[in-house]
Amino acid sequence: MCIILDLLHEPSVLYLLLVVVCILILWTRRKHYTLSWQLPGPLALPLVGNSYIIFETGVDKVVNKLHSYMSTYRSPSRLVRFWNGPQLYILIGDASVAFQVNKLTVRKPEFTKYLGGLYFKQGLVSDPCLPDSAHWKWARKTVQPAFNFDNFTQFVSKFHKESLTTVKALEPYALTGDSVFLLEYTKKYAYRTVMRTMFDYELEQHKTDEECEMLLGLLEAMFQHFQNRMTVPVYQTVHVSLCLYFSIFRTE
Repeated sequence: MCIILDLLHEPSVLYLLLVVVCILILWTRRKHYTLSWQLPGPLALPLVGNSYIIFETGVDKVVNKLHSYMSTYRSPSRLVRFWNGPQLYILIGDASVAFQVNKLTVRKPEFTKYLGGLYFKQGLVSDPCLPDSAHWKWARKTVQPAFNFDNFTQFVSKFHKESLTTVKALEPYALTGDSVFLLEYTKKYAYRTVMRTMFDYELEQHKTDEECEMLLGLLEAMFQHFQNRMTVPVYQTVHVSLCLYFSIFRTE
C-alpha cells in the first residue's frame, strides 16, 4: 500500500494514469468520434468542443451563431455536428430530415430513461395505425388527463387573476406617462403564477411588499447560485483551451 502511495506522488506516474484514462474515454466513445469525423461542422477544441462560442459571442447571440453554422456547413448532408463539451449533438438543417428522424424507431439519449423510456425509446412521432405504436396508447392515457378542459379552466382563471393584478400595478404609469421597468413586473408575474398554480399559494398573502421583495430576491439568488455552480467548473477546466483559441483567433 505504501508503495502505491509513493508512486502516486510521482508526477510521471500521474501523467501516465491521466493518459490511460483519456485513452479509455476515447475508446469507449469511439463511435461518437467516428460519426463526428464524417459530418461537417465548426472547429472543436479539446474538453470544451464548440462551447467556446458562448464566451466568444455571449449567450444572447448563440442562436444567431448556430444559424450561421447551419448555413455554412449543412450542405450537402443537411446535418451539422456540434460538440457541447464532451457531448456530441447533431444539428438537423432540413425539415424533411427532421421528419424522417422523428419517424424512425431510434434509440434516444440516455437521459430520456428518466422521462419514461417506454414513451421515448420507440420514436418521438408514431402513426397510431402502425403495429409498433402500442406504447402510445399508454402514453395518451397517462398524458391526456393533464390536458383536460377542467384543468385548463383552473389554469386560465389563475393566469387571468395574476394578469389583472399586474395590469392594476401598471395602471399608475399609464395615467402619468412615467417610464417603467417592465422586467420587474414580468418577473413578479412569473413567480406569482408558479406559486399559485403549483403550490396554490398567493405570494402577497399575509406579507408586506418588503417581504415579497425579499422572497423574490432569494429566488433570484438561488437561481444565480445554480447557474454559477454549473458554469464556474466550465470556466476553470477550459481556461487554457480558451486562451489558446483566442490567441489563434486574434492572430488570424
